Amino acid sequence: MTPIIRAVLSDIDDTIKPHGGPIDPRTRAVLQGLRALGIPVGVATGKNADYACGLAEGSGPHWSFICAESGAHFRELEAEGPPPVWKVHESSGAGMADLVQFRDSIGLDPLHRRFCLRRRENIVPYMPELKDGILTLLPPDSDFGQTAAWATFFEEVIKVHDLRLVVKRHKANGSIDIVPAGIHKGLGVDAVCRILGCKPKEVLTIADGENDDELVAGTTAVAVGNAIPRIRESVRRNGGYLARGTYGEGFVEGIAYVARNGLFGDKSGEVLHLVSESFPELAPAHAEG
Repeated sequence: MTPIIRAVLSDIDDTIKPHGGPIDPRTRAVLQGLRALGIPVGVATGKNADYACGLAEGSGPHWSFICAESGAHFRELEAEGPPPVWKVHESSGAGMADLVQFRDSIGLDPLHRRFCLRRRENIVPYMPELKDGILTLLPPDSDFGQTAAWATFFEEVIKVHDLRLVVKRHKANGSIDIVPAGIHKGLGVDAVCRILGCKPKEVLTIADGENDDELVAGTTAVAVGNAIPRIRESVRRNGGYLARGTYGEGFVEGIAYVARNGLFGDKSGEVLHLVSESFPELAPAHAEG
């Protein structure tokens, strides 16, 4: 039986918008329109929940859901506000306590933004991201190559101390994440399904990057044109859609594809009309009408 999409859950950076850049006004209009049609739209990000909230405040209606810090935190919108009222759901990965031990093991000094690489006298500076469910470190110059040595060392520390943690590197900004085992964006899909009483295939996920594997698994998925090969292959293998457009255009292209196939149910025509108003090339028949 063909699933009818009950909600949209998308990555933010390099999916809805370029990393470090704004949301395209045309993409913003589509996001607002989906919410106006009664289709819940949420985001799943490696950044903290306040980051996602800030983007929503700058682009109209709030997200219906926020899966933050790669799944460590989940928020459900209860009232638009202002200010918005959120119901907070906490995730409990198996390695949450191990993250504290890891920070101690590398001599992490958040005040002076540095840690010890292999030897106590080998002090390495880093740029922080404010998070408490996972640990994110960035080299000052966003040099992806520099974090190769970091990742090797971190994996050794994890192995020596038998910590339930996973290391993830991100090419877009050179960052490296230390994530407790059991924490991933798929928890956001699980939460949406519990709240709406739906199945994963009834959640449309749109993604691009290193921490999106579990987000797209088992869902109706779209990979934007700039997605890493592993995500595109995962989406293709599971019968999802590979967009040609990048960033926000790829996001909206995925929305249009799903609507053309009737997966928004009786709202599919309205969704296509909505897309045609911002991206007429993605829904030409409706643009002409």
